[in-house]
Amino acid sequence: MSAWAREQSESLKHVKPLRVAVTGSVGQVVQSLIRRASLAENVTIIPLARPTLDLGDEVSIMSAIATARPDIVVNAAAYTSVDRAEDESQLAFHI
Repeated sequence: MSAWAREQSESLKHVKPLRVAVTGSVGQVVQSLIRRASLAENVTIIPLARPTLDLGDEVSIMSAIATARPDIVVNAAAYTSVDRAEDESQLAFHI
């Protein structure tokens, strides 16, 4: 473990147990959070993605969050199909 990783791990030991639900489970932000949380025993990252979570469906969102029981929700999901976003602008904006 690098000196930086040891320092980060040590700084996270003082954080109370924390459950963080994150949308966009395969994106860069989520992967970075997962790596960072692995340095702390008391931080749990809960990736939320399809089919459990459909960001176009409010009931799906509320159900996924209720099931995960997080302390914090980070919305890191994005509509990444740039070409289709022009044709599906309402959906892209909604997400």
